[in-house]
Amino acid sequence: YIFERFNLREEDIDLCVMTDIQTAERIGRKINAKETIVIHHHLAHIMSGWALTAWRDFSAVSIDGGGDYGSWLSFAKVVDRKIIDWEANCGCRLDKNGRYRDSIIHKKPLRRLAWPGWAFGTYWSFPTVVNFGMLDRNGIGGYEGKLMGLAAHGNAERFDPKKNNYTGCFELKKGRNYNYIKTKGHPKIGDKRHCVTKDGKRVSLLEVKKRRKEKVILYEYNLKEKEDFMLASDFAALLQNKTNTAITELFNNNFAPGEQMVLTGGTFGNVVTNGLLNRKYKVFVTPPMGDEGLALGAAAWGAYISGIRELEYPGIYTGFDAGLNESVDTKEVAELLANKKIVGLIDGRMEMGPRALGARTILSDPQDNHVNFTINERLGRVEYMPFAPVILEEHADDVLVGWSREQISSKHMTLLYQVKDKWRERLKGVVHVDGSVRPQVISKEDNPFYYSIVESYYKKTGIPVLINTSFNAHGEPMLRTVEEGISALKDNRIDVLIAGDKIRYAKER
Repeated sequence: YIFERFNLREEDIDLCVMTDIQTAERIGRKINAKETIVIHHHLAHIMSGWALTAWRDFSAVSIDGGGDYGSWLSFAKVVDRKIIDWEANCGCRLDKNGRYRDSIIHKKPLRRLAWPGWAFGTYWSFPTVVNFGMLDRNGIGGYEGKLMGLAAHGNAERFDPKKNNYTGCFELKKGRNYNYIKTKGHPKIGDKRHCVTKDGKRVSLLEVKKRRKEKVILYEYNLKEKEDFMLASDFAALLQNKTNTAITELFNNNFAPGEQMVLTGGTFGNVVTNGLLNRKYKVFVTPPMGDEGLALGAAAWGAYISGIRELEYPGIYTGFDAGLNESVDTKEVAELLANKKIVGLIDGRMEMGPRALGARTILSDPQDNHVNFTINERLGRVEYMPFAPVILEEHADDVLVGWSREQISSKHMTLLYQVKDKWRERLKGVVHVDGSVRPQVISKEDNPFYYSIVESYYKKTGIPVLINTSFNAHGEPMLRTVEEGISALKDNRIDVLIAGDKIRYAKER
Protein backbone atom coordinates (compact mmCIF):
# COMPACT_ATOMS: atom_id res chain seq x y z
CA TYR A 1 0.00 0.00 0.00
CA ILE A 2 2.74 2.49 0.97
CA PHE A 3 4.81 1.76 -2.13
CA GLU A 4 1.74 2.20 -4.33
CA ARG A 5 0.51 5.35 -2.59
CA PHE A 6 3.84 7.15 -2.93
CA ASN A 7 4.87 5.55 -6.23
CA LEU A 8 8.03 4.00 -4.78
CA ARG A 9 10.23 1.01 -5.49
CA GLU A 10 12.35 -0.79 -2.90
CA GLU A 11 15.47 0.56 -4.58
CA ASP A 12 14.25 4.12 -3.87
CA ILE A 13 14.51 3.59 -0.10
CA ASP A 14 17.68 5.12 1.36
CA LEU A 15 17.17 3.80 4.88
CA CYS A 16 14.89 1.02 6.10
CA VAL A 17 14.40 0.91 9.87
CA MET A 18 12.95 -2.28 11.28
CA THR A 19 11.88 -2.87 14.84
CA ASP A 20 11.27 -5.79 17.15
CA ILE A 21 14.74 -7.28 16.96
CA GLN A 22 13.88 -10.93 17.51
CA THR A 23 11.09 -10.84 14.92
CA ALA A 24 13.37 -9.11 12.41
CA GLU A 25 16.02 -11.78 12.89
CA ARG A 26 13.47 -14.56 12.50
CA ILE A 27 11.82 -13.32 9.30
CA GLY A 28 14.95 -11.87 7.69
CA ARG A 29 15.39 -8.43 6.18
CA LYS A 30 13.20 -8.33 3.12
CA ILE A 31 13.22 -4.74 1.84
CA ASN A 32 15.96 -4.08 -0.69
CA ALA A 33 16.90 -0.65 0.68
CA LYS A 34 20.31 0.99 0.41
CA GLU A 35 20.73 0.56 4.17
CA THR A 36 18.77 -1.39 6.79
CA ILE A 37 18.99 -1.09 10.56
CA VAL A 38 16.97 -2.67 13.37
CA ILE A 39 16.02 -0.91 16.59
CA HIS A 40 14.60 -1.99 19.94
CA HIS A 41 10.84 -2.57 20.25
CA HIS A 42 10.49 -0.02 23.05
CA LEU A 43 12.62 2.61 21.36
CA ALA A 44 10.17 2.39 18.44
CA HIS A 45 7.27 2.84 20.87
CA ILE A 46 8.91 5.96 22.31
CA MET A 47 9.61 7.34 18.84
CA SER A 48 5.99 6.94 17.75
CA GLY A 49 5.05 9.34 20.54
CA TRP A 50 7.96 11.65 19.68
CA ALA A 51 6.71 11.86 16.09
CA LEU A 52 3.12 12.80 16.96
CA THR A 53 3.55 15.34 19.74
CA ALA A 54 4.32 19.00 19.12
CA TRP A 55 6.00 19.30 22.53
CA ARG A 56 9.69 20.15 22.47
CA ASP A 57 10.49 19.10 26.03
CA PHE A 58 8.94 16.04 27.67
CA SER A 59 9.49 12.70 29.34
CA ALA A 60 8.14 9.51 27.78
CA VAL A 61 7.18 6.10 29.14
CA SER A 62 6.39 2.92 27.21
CA ILE A 63 4.79 -0.10 28.87
CA ASP A 64 3.36 -3.20 27.21
CA GLY A 65 3.09 -6.97 27.33
CA GLY A 66 6.66 -7.57 26.20
CA GLY A 67 9.35 -6.56 23.72
CA ASP A 68 12.97 -7.33 22.92
CA TYR A 69 15.12 -9.26 25.44
CA GLY A 70 12.15 -9.67 27.77
CA SER A 71 11.64 -5.91 28.11
CA TRP A 72 8.22 -4.41 28.75
CA LEU A 73 9.04 -0.94 30.11
CA SER A 74 11.22 1.97 28.98
CA PHE A 75 11.81 5.64 29.74
CA ALA A 76 13.05 8.58 27.68
CA LYS A 77 13.89 12.23 28.24
CA VAL A 78 13.56 14.74 25.39
CA VAL A 79 14.90 18.31 25.49
CA ASP A 80 14.31 20.62 22.52
CA ARG A 81 13.31 17.55 20.45
CA LYS A 82 16.64 15.86 21.24
CA ILE A 83 16.53 12.49 22.99
CA ILE A 84 19.03 12.87 25.79
CA ASP A 85 18.23 9.59 27.55
CA TRP A 86 16.46 6.32 26.80
CA GLU A 87 16.68 3.03 28.66
CA ALA A 88 14.59 -0.12 28.85
CA ASN A 89 14.18 -2.49 31.78
CA CYS A 90 16.18 -5.16 29.91
CA GLY A 91 19.26 -2.94 30.17
CA CYS A 92 19.31 -1.63 26.59
CA ARG A 93 19.95 2.11 26.30
CA LEU A 94 21.39 4.78 24.05
CA ASP A 95 25.15 5.30 24.08
CA LYS A 96 26.78 8.52 25.28
CA ASN A 97 26.31 10.04 21.82
CA GLY A 98 22.60 9.33 21.84
CA ARG A 99 22.85 6.51 19.28
CA TYR A 100 21.26 3.09 19.43
CA ARG A 101 24.04 0.58 18.74
CA ASP A 102 23.10 -1.77 15.89
CA SER A 103 25.59 -4.34 17.20
CA ILE A 104 23.25 -4.99 20.10
CA ILE A 105 21.01 -6.88 17.68
CA HIS A 106 23.36 -9.82 17.59
CA LYS A 107 24.29 -10.13 21.24
CA LYS A 108 22.80 -9.61 24.65
CA PRO A 109 22.82 -6.11 26.13
CA LEU A 110 26.05 -5.18 27.88
CA ARG A 111 24.13 -4.41 31.05
CA ARG A 112 20.99 -6.45 31.53
CA LEU A 113 18.62 -5.71 34.39
CA ALA A 114 17.00 -8.91 35.62
CA TRP A 115 13.32 -8.59 36.46
CA PRO A 116 11.90 -11.97 37.50
CA GLY A 117 8.23 -12.56 36.97
CA TRP A 118 5.80 -11.84 34.18
CA ALA A 119 5.61 -8.88 31.83
CA PHE A 120 3.25 -6.16 33.05
CA GLY A 121 0.76 -6.64 30.21
CA THR A 122 0.57 -10.35 31.01
CA TYR A 123 -1.30 -9.52 34.22
CA TRP A 124 -4.22 -8.54 32.00
CA SER A 125 -3.74 -10.80 28.97
CA PHE A 126 -3.16 -14.15 30.70
CA PRO A 127 -6.42 -14.32 32.70
CA THR A 128 -8.26 -12.67 29.79
CA VAL A 129 -7.39 -15.66 27.61
CA VAL A 130 -7.16 -18.65 29.96
CA ASN A 131 -9.60 -17.84 32.76
CA PHE A 132 -12.31 -16.08 30.76
CA GLY A 133 -11.80 -17.17 27.15
CA MET A 134 -11.94 -13.62 25.79
CA LEU A 135 -10.70 -14.46 22.29
CA ASP A 136 -12.12 -14.23 18.81
CA ARG A 137 -13.24 -17.30 16.91
CA ASN A 138 -9.72 -17.80 15.58
CA GLY A 139 -8.24 -17.99 19.07
CA ILE A 140 -6.64 -14.55 18.87
CA GLY A 141 -6.45 -12.58 22.11
CA GLY A 142 -5.88 -8.86 22.58
CA TYR A 143 -9.20 -8.46 24.38
CA GLU A 144 -7.77 -7.05 27.60
CA GLY A 145 -9.97 -3.98 27.04
CA LYS A 146 -13.04 -6.14 27.54
CA LEU A 147 -11.75 -7.29 30.91
CA MET A 148 -11.07 -3.62 31.70
CA GLY A 149 -14.68 -2.83 30.77
CA LEU A 150 -15.85 -5.33 33.39
CA ALA A 151 -13.99 -3.56 36.19
CA ALA A 152 -16.68 -0.92 36.68
CA HIS A 153 -19.24 -3.70 37.25
CA GLY A 154 -17.20 -5.24 40.06
CA ASN A 155 -16.04 -4.71 43.63
CA ALA A 156 -12.31 -5.26 44.20
CA GLU A 157 -12.80 -5.83 47.94
CA ARG A 158 -15.18 -8.71 47.23
CA PHE A 159 -12.53 -10.69 45.35
CA ASP A 160 -10.64 -13.06 47.68
CA PRO A 161 -7.10 -13.65 46.30
CA LYS A 162 -6.42 -16.50 48.73
CA LYS A 163 -9.64 -18.34 47.96
CA ASN A 164 -9.07 -17.95 44.22
CA ASN A 165 -5.33 -18.69 44.42
CA TYR A 166 -4.29 -15.40 42.88
CA THR A 167 -0.75 -14.23 43.67
CA GLY A 168 -0.02 -11.47 41.15
CA CYS A 169 1.39 -8.22 42.54
CA PHE A 170 3.78 -5.36 41.76
CA GLU A 171 6.58 -3.45 43.47
CA LEU A 172 9.12 -0.81 42.45
CA LYS A 173 12.78 -1.62 41.81
CA LYS A 174 15.61 0.92 41.44
CA GLY A 175 17.31 0.88 38.03
CA ARG A 176 20.10 3.02 36.59
CA ASN A 177 18.27 6.35 36.30
CA TYR A 178 14.69 5.35 37.06
CA ASN A 179 12.55 3.28 39.37
CA TYR A 180 10.97 0.36 37.51
CA ILE A 181 7.90 -1.79 38.09
CA LYS A 182 8.77 -5.33 39.10
CA THR A 183 6.14 -8.05 38.73
CA LYS A 184 5.74 -10.90 41.21
CA GLY A 185 3.57 -13.96 41.54
CA HIS A 186 1.41 -15.48 38.81
CA PRO A 187 -1.28 -13.69 36.78
CA LYS A 188 -3.71 -16.61 36.44
CA ILE A 189 -6.56 -17.31 38.85
CA GLY A 190 -6.50 -20.84 40.28
CA ASP A 191 -4.34 -23.69 38.96
CA LYS A 192 -1.10 -22.21 37.55
CA ARG A 193 -0.35 -25.04 35.13
CA HIS A 194 -3.75 -26.10 33.88
CA CYS A 195 -7.02 -24.78 32.57
CA VAL A 196 -9.74 -26.45 34.64
CA THR A 197 -12.87 -26.47 32.48
CA LYS A 198 -16.49 -26.48 33.68
CA ASP A 199 -16.69 -30.25 33.44
CA GLY A 200 -13.63 -30.64 35.68
CA LYS A 201 -11.11 -31.53 32.99
CA ARG A 202 -7.54 -30.35 33.64
CA VAL A 203 -5.89 -29.30 30.40
CA SER A 204 -2.27 -28.12 30.35
CA LEU A 205 -1.72 -24.52 29.27
CA LEU A 206 0.42 -25.75 26.39
CA GLU A 207 -2.46 -27.91 25.19
CA VAL A 208 -4.85 -24.95 25.57
CA LYS A 209 -2.62 -22.97 23.22
CA LYS A 210 -2.44 -25.82 20.71
CA ARG A 211 -6.23 -26.16 20.66
CA ARG A 212 -6.64 -22.44 20.00
CA LYS A 213 -4.84 -22.97 16.70
CA GLU A 214 -7.58 -25.48 15.88
CA LYS A 215 -10.17 -22.84 16.84
CA VAL A 216 -11.16 -24.70 20.01
CA ILE A 217 -11.40 -22.16 22.84
CA LEU A 218 -11.04 -23.52 26.39
CA TYR A 219 -11.78 -21.37 29.43
CA GLU A 220 -12.70 -21.71 33.08
CA TYR A 221 -15.50 -19.20 33.64
CA ASN A 222 -18.63 -18.54 31.58
CA LEU A 223 -19.49 -14.84 31.67
CA LYS A 224 -23.08 -15.58 30.67
CA GLU A 225 -23.56 -17.10 34.11
CA LYS A 226 -24.30 -14.57 36.85
CA GLU A 227 -21.89 -15.98 39.45
CA ASP A 228 -19.00 -16.20 36.98
CA PHE A 229 -19.74 -12.72 35.66
CA MET A 230 -19.57 -11.32 39.20
CA LEU A 231 -16.29 -13.09 39.92
CA ALA A 232 -14.77 -11.84 36.66
CA SER A 233 -16.00 -8.31 37.36
CA ASP A 234 -14.59 -8.34 40.90
CA PHE A 235 -11.28 -9.69 39.63
CA ALA A 236 -11.17 -7.06 36.89
CA ALA A 237 -11.80 -4.36 39.50
CA LEU A 238 -8.95 -5.72 41.64
CA LEU A 239 -6.64 -5.85 38.63
CA GLN A 240 -7.57 -2.31 37.60
CA ASN A 241 -6.82 -1.09 41.12
CA LYS A 242 -3.45 -2.85 41.10
CA THR A 243 -2.63 -1.35 37.71
CA ASN A 244 -3.61 2.13 38.84
CA THR A 245 -1.50 1.79 41.99
CA ALA A 246 1.57 0.37 40.24
CA ILE A 247 1.64 2.97 37.48
CA THR A 248 0.82 5.98 39.64
CA GLU A 249 3.58 4.94 42.08
CA LEU A 250 5.94 4.54 39.13
CA PHE A 251 5.17 8.09 37.99
CA ASN A 252 5.30 9.54 41.51
CA ASN A 253 8.81 8.11 41.96
CA ASN A 254 10.15 9.29 38.60
CA PHE A 255 8.36 12.47 37.52
CA ALA A 256 7.23 15.81 38.91
CA PRO A 257 3.58 16.89 39.03
CA GLY A 258 2.65 18.91 35.95
CA GLU A 259 5.43 17.40 33.84
CA GLN A 260 4.70 16.86 30.15
CA MET A 261 4.43 13.10 29.64
CA VAL A 262 4.15 11.10 26.43
CA LEU A 263 2.60 7.67 27.08
CA THR A 264 2.98 4.80 24.63
CA GLY A 265 2.83 1.01 24.50
CA GLY A 266 -0.29 -1.15 24.68
CA THR A 267 -0.73 -0.74 28.44
CA PHE A 268 -1.70 2.88 27.83
CA GLY A 269 -4.76 1.66 26.00
CA ASN A 270 -6.06 1.50 29.59
CA VAL A 271 -8.07 4.72 29.66
CA VAL A 272 -8.88 4.35 33.37
CA THR A 273 -5.22 4.60 34.33
CA ASN A 274 -4.64 7.32 31.74
CA GLY A 275 -7.46 9.35 33.26
CA LEU A 276 -5.80 9.20 36.69
CA LEU A 277 -2.43 10.29 35.28
CA ASN A 278 -4.14 13.11 33.39
CA ARG A 279 -5.17 14.69 36.69
CA LYS A 280 -1.56 15.12 37.85
CA TYR A 281 0.51 15.40 34.66
CA LYS A 282 0.19 16.96 31.22
CA VAL A 283 -0.49 13.78 29.30
CA PHE A 284 -0.25 12.93 25.60
CA VAL A 285 -1.25 9.35 24.84
CA THR A 286 0.16 8.22 21.50
CA PRO A 287 -2.94 7.50 19.34
CA PRO A 288 -1.43 4.28 17.88
CA MET A 289 -0.12 3.31 21.31
CA GLY A 290 0.07 -0.43 20.61
CA ASP A 291 2.29 -2.34 18.23
CA GLU A 292 0.41 -0.79 15.30
CA GLY A 293 2.54 2.30 16.06
CA LEU A 294 5.91 0.53 15.80
CA ALA A 295 6.34 1.15 12.07
CA LEU A 296 5.76 4.85 12.64
CA GLY A 297 8.29 4.82 15.48
CA ALA A 298 10.87 3.04 13.35
CA ALA A 299 10.44 5.58 10.55
CA ALA A 300 10.68 8.42 13.07
CA TRP A 301 14.00 7.03 14.33
CA GLY A 302 15.26 6.96 10.76
CA ALA A 303 14.30 10.61 10.37
CA TYR A 304 15.81 11.48 13.75
CA ILE A 305 19.26 9.98 13.07
CA SER A 306 19.18 11.64 9.65
CA GLY A 307 18.91 15.03 11.34
CA ILE A 308 15.17 15.56 10.83
CA ARG A 309 13.62 16.63 14.12
CA GLU A 310 10.88 19.02 13.04
CA LEU A 311 8.00 16.89 11.77
CA GLU A 312 4.72 18.25 10.47
CA TYR A 313 1.82 16.63 12.31
CA PRO A 314 -0.19 14.76 9.67
CA GLY A 315 -3.42 14.65 11.66
CA ILE A 316 -5.17 11.51 12.83
CA TYR A 317 -6.58 10.59 9.41
CA THR A 318 -3.70 9.05 7.44
CA GLY A 319 -4.95 5.70 6.13
CA PHE A 320 -6.80 4.39 3.08
CA ASP A 321 -8.86 7.09 1.32
CA ALA A 322 -12.46 6.13 0.53
CA GLY A 323 -13.45 9.62 -0.63
CA LEU A 324 -15.20 12.47 1.15
CA ASN A 325 -18.93 12.99 1.61
CA GLU A 326 -19.00 16.60 0.49
CA SER A 327 -22.58 16.69 -0.84
CA VAL A 328 -24.34 14.85 1.98
CA ASP A 329 -26.84 16.96 3.96
CA THR A 330 -25.85 16.60 7.62
CA LYS A 331 -29.28 17.87 8.70
CA GLU A 332 -30.79 14.80 7.08
CA VAL A 333 -28.28 12.63 8.93
CA ALA A 334 -29.20 14.33 12.22
CA GLU A 335 -32.88 13.61 11.52
CA LEU A 336 -32.09 9.93 11.03
CA LEU A 337 -30.09 9.81 14.26
CA ALA A 338 -32.85 11.57 16.20
CA ASN A 339 -35.20 8.85 14.90
CA LYS A 340 -32.95 6.19 16.48
CA LYS A 341 -31.38 4.96 13.26
CA ILE A 342 -27.96 3.30 13.44
CA VAL A 343 -25.74 5.10 10.95
CA GLY A 344 -22.47 3.81 9.49
CA LEU A 345 -19.98 6.41 8.30
CA ILE A 346 -17.11 5.89 5.85
CA ASP A 347 -15.46 9.23 5.14
CA GLY A 348 -12.04 10.12 3.73
CA ARG A 349 -8.87 8.58 5.08
CA MET A 350 -8.94 5.99 7.86
CA GLU A 351 -7.98 6.83 11.42
CA MET A 352 -4.52 6.18 12.80
CA GLY A 353 -4.60 3.76 15.73
CA PRO A 354 -7.28 1.48 17.20
CA ARG A 355 -10.04 4.05 17.88
CA ALA A 356 -12.95 5.00 15.63
CA LEU A 357 -12.67 8.77 15.28
CA GLY A 358 -15.17 9.69 12.60
CA ALA A 359 -13.70 8.13 9.46
CA ARG A 360 -14.86 4.53 9.98
CA THR A 361 -17.52 5.02 12.63
CA ILE A 362 -21.00 3.90 13.65
CA LEU A 363 -23.12 6.74 15.06
CA SER A 364 -26.31 6.54 17.09
CA ASP A 365 -28.54 8.45 19.48
CA PRO A 366 -27.01 8.58 23.01
CA GLN A 367 -30.17 9.22 25.03
CA ASP A 368 -31.36 5.66 25.59
CA ASN A 369 -29.16 2.71 26.53
CA HIS A 370 -31.56 0.31 24.79
CA VAL A 371 -29.77 1.11 21.54
CA ASN A 372 -26.62 -0.39 23.09
CA PHE A 373 -28.22 -3.83 23.16
CA THR A 374 -29.40 -3.39 19.56
CA ILE A 375 -25.97 -2.38 18.25
CA ASN A 376 -24.16 -5.07 20.23
CA GLU A 377 -26.54 -7.75 18.98
CA ARG A 378 -26.17 -6.67 15.36
CA LEU A 379 -22.39 -6.48 15.60
CA GLY A 380 -21.95 -9.61 17.71
CA ARG A 381 -20.38 -7.74 20.62
CA VAL A 382 -20.61 -8.27 24.37
CA GLU A 383 -23.25 -6.20 26.11
CA TYR A 384 -21.27 -5.03 29.15
CA MET A 385 -18.82 -2.89 27.14
CA PRO A 386 -19.72 0.82 27.20
CA PHE A 387 -20.01 2.88 24.04
CA ALA A 388 -17.92 6.00 23.69
CA PRO A 389 -19.30 9.47 22.95
CA VAL A 390 -18.21 12.09 20.45
CA ILE A 391 -18.71 15.54 22.00
CA LEU A 392 -18.62 19.00 20.43
CA GLU A 393 -15.56 20.79 21.81
CA GLU A 394 -17.46 23.93 22.79
CA HIS A 395 -19.70 21.83 25.08
CA ALA A 396 -17.10 19.43 26.49
CA ASP A 397 -16.51 21.49 29.63
CA ASP A 398 -20.24 21.45 30.34
CA VAL A 399 -20.44 17.64 30.01
CA LEU A 400 -17.12 16.38 31.41
CA VAL A 401 -15.59 16.80 34.87
CA GLY A 402 -12.07 18.27 34.73
CA TRP A 403 -11.83 18.67 30.95
CA SER A 404 -9.80 21.48 29.35
CA ARG A 405 -8.74 22.28 25.78
CA GLU A 406 -5.07 21.63 26.53
CA GLN A 407 -5.87 17.94 27.10
CA ILE A 408 -5.06 16.95 23.52
CA SER A 409 -5.64 13.24 24.04
CA SER A 410 -9.33 13.85 24.67
CA LYS A 411 -9.51 14.21 20.87
CA HIS A 412 -8.30 10.63 20.44
CA MET A 413 -10.52 8.72 22.88
CA THR A 414 -7.60 7.75 25.15
CA LEU A 415 -8.63 9.45 28.41
CA LEU A 416 -11.41 8.72 30.90
CA TYR A 417 -13.64 11.39 32.46
CA GLN A 418 -16.59 11.45 34.81
CA VAL A 419 -19.80 12.88 33.37
CA LYS A 420 -21.40 15.78 35.24
CA ASP A 421 -24.56 14.84 37.11
CA LYS A 422 -26.90 16.98 35.01
CA TRP A 423 -26.00 15.00 31.87
CA ARG A 424 -25.97 11.42 33.16
CA GLU A 425 -29.68 10.71 32.69
CA ARG A 426 -29.70 12.36 29.26
CA LEU A 427 -26.71 10.36 28.01
CA LYS A 428 -27.56 6.84 29.16
CA GLY A 429 -26.26 5.33 25.93
CA VAL A 430 -22.65 6.40 26.59
CA VAL A 431 -22.30 6.70 30.38
CA HIS A 432 -20.78 3.58 31.96
CA VAL A 433 -22.11 2.10 35.20
CA ASP A 434 -19.55 4.11 37.20
CA GLY A 435 -20.53 7.43 35.59
CA SER A 436 -17.50 7.54 33.30
CA VAL A 437 -16.99 8.00 29.57
CA ARG A 438 -14.10 7.63 27.13
CA PRO A 439 -14.84 10.60 24.86
CA GLN A 440 -13.68 11.95 21.56
CA VAL A 441 -13.88 15.73 21.76
CA ILE A 442 -14.26 17.12 18.24
CA SER A 443 -13.71 20.58 16.75
CA LYS A 444 -14.62 21.83 13.28
CA GLU A 445 -10.93 22.03 12.40
CA ASP A 446 -10.39 18.37 13.28
CA ASN A 447 -12.99 16.98 10.87
CA PRO A 448 -15.53 19.41 9.33
CA PHE A 449 -18.03 16.84 8.02
CA TYR A 450 -18.06 14.71 11.16
CA TYR A 451 -18.34 17.84 13.30
CA SER A 452 -21.26 19.08 11.19
CA ILE A 453 -23.20 15.85 11.84
CA VAL A 454 -22.84 16.23 15.62
CA GLU A 455 -23.59 19.96 15.41
CA SER A 456 -26.75 19.34 13.34
CA TYR A 457 -27.88 16.73 15.86
CA TYR A 458 -27.26 19.22 18.69
CA LYS A 459 -29.31 21.93 16.96
CA LYS A 460 -32.19 19.47 16.58
CA THR A 461 -32.10 17.85 20.03
CA GLY A 462 -30.12 20.14 22.35
CA ILE A 463 -27.65 17.31 22.98
CA PRO A 464 -24.04 17.92 21.81
CA VAL A 465 -23.15 14.22 21.94
CA LEU A 466 -23.53 11.09 19.81
CA ILE A 467 -22.65 7.44 20.32
CA ASN A 468 -19.47 6.71 18.37
CA THR A 469 -18.30 3.11 18.00
CA SER A 470 -15.99 1.42 15.54
CA PHE A 471 -17.42 0.30 12.20
CA ASN A 472 -16.67 -3.41 12.44
CA ALA A 473 -18.22 -6.62 13.67
CA HIS A 474 -16.84 -8.31 16.80
CA GLY A 475 -13.35 -9.69 16.16
CA GLU A 476 -13.18 -8.25 12.65
CA PRO A 477 -10.98 -5.42 11.31
CA MET A 478 -12.35 -1.93 10.75
CA LEU A 479 -14.10 -1.47 7.42
CA ARG A 480 -11.98 0.18 4.76
CA THR A 481 -13.94 0.73 1.56
CA VAL A 482 -17.37 1.89 0.44
CA GLU A 483 -18.03 -1.64 -0.83
CA GLU A 484 -17.37 -3.10 2.61
CA GLY A 485 -19.80 -0.58 4.06
CA ILE A 486 -22.49 -1.63 1.57
CA SER A 487 -21.94 -5.25 2.62
CA ALA A 488 -22.49 -4.25 6.27
CA LEU A 489 -25.74 -2.55 5.24
CA LYS A 490 -26.86 -5.69 3.39
CA ASP A 491 -25.99 -7.80 6.44
CA ASN A 492 -28.24 -5.60 8.63
CA ARG A 493 -25.33 -4.38 10.77
CA ILE A 494 -26.59 -0.80 10.31
CA ASP A 495 -29.76 0.98 9.15
CA VAL A 496 -28.11 3.70 7.06
CA LEU A 497 -24.73 4.07 5.35
CA ILE A 498 -23.04 7.36 4.56
CA ALA A 499 -20.29 6.63 2.04
CA GLY A 500 -19.28 7.52 -1.48
CA ASP A 501 -20.87 10.98 -1.07
CA LYS A 502 -24.30 9.40 -0.71
CA ILE A 503 -26.81 8.36 1.94
CA ARG A 504 -27.80 4.73 1.44
CA TYR A 505 -30.79 3.23 3.23
CA ALA A 506 -31.27 -0.39 4.22
CA LYS A 507 -34.30 -0.78 1.94
CA GLU A 508 -32.11 0.16 -1.07
CA ARG A 509 -29.11 -2.03 -0.23
